[in-house]
Amino acid sequence: MQVYNTLRRVMETASAVRDMADANRTLIYPVNGPLTLYLQTEQAQVRVTRWTEPRIEIRMALQLSMGWRYAADQDEAGVYVVAVRRALVGGLARADFQIAAPPAVYLSLKLKDCALTLADVSGTVDLPAHGHHLLLNY
Repeated sequence: MQVYNTLRRVMETASAVRDMADANRTLIYPVNGPLTLYLQTEQAQVRVTRWTEPRIEIRMALQLSMGWRYAADQDEAGVYVVAVRRALVGGLARADFQIAAPPAVYLSLKLKDCALTLADVSGTVDLPAHGHHLLLNY
């Protein structure tokens, strides 16, 4: 019985460490008209897809989640998501953002050293010179 209890404690600890290491979140915001989606992040994979659903859906996969600080909010003008790496432990942290938004949503992305993928794009995309804010209207 003692071996069983020890094994159970080890499994519970391993599960807690795994949960602390990775975090998956899905944020859903209703869209009832023109809105702006503002995302600020760094050293992450960002994929934006347009869809016809009346909502913005953001799936965040934070690897080594204790290395991230993030906040999200919504008001009548838009949805705001900021995810930045912590100074000491953030160097090993990675993130993946899967964003789905209706065509009426204006995208404002402030990205630093990120990989950006756009899916289902129609229109013109203007990319500013290095170091400037990235605005997409497509």
